[in-house]
Amino acid sequence: MSNVIEKIVNSQGHTVEIFLDDNPTNPREDDNMGTMCLFHKKYTLGDEHDFSPENLESFLNENEIVSLNVYGYDHGSLTIKTSPFSCPWDSGKLGVIFVTKEEVIENFGDFSKESIAKSEKCLQAEVSLYDDYLQGNVYGFRILEGDNEIDSCWGFYGCDHKESGLLDAANS
Repeated sequence: MSNVIEKIVNSQGHTVEIFLDDNPTNPREDDNMGTMCLFHKKYTLGDEHDFSPENLESFLNENEIVSLNVYGYDHGSLTIKTSPFSCPWDSGKLGVIFVTKEEVIENFGDFSKESIAKSEKCLQAEVSLYDDYLQGNVYGFRILEGDNEIDSCWGFYGCDHKESGLLDAANS
């Protein structure tokens, strides 16, 4: 187990030790709305797919798709987001994350501007979650009563422990 990175006292007065999760689950292995097609010369990233960069572009152009470009910055570690990075040497477009019209309708009932906006928000969240995974921003905690562990939970993505739900879980 990794070293404790933070200690807090929860609402029941127990010590909560927060750790980096040293064995996190790849969020692309869970159920996701989008399909993430990324291309990198050194890493296998995103979802398994049979696209090449060229036939992916054709697929996107020939179908009704909601998509966001995915950009990467690779300088010692890899980070991704849906807007370009400012470094022209170590960054660039890696691919896209997309959802088909049929999947938008399945999830939101129609293919309206509102449903498209909701889909884009979901795709953005998937990219952000995957970036936390790539960056190693995944945490867990254990709750101690004295020296005895009474509970633990792992797999909280993101550095903001309140936003990730870690603090709520540690207090419940």
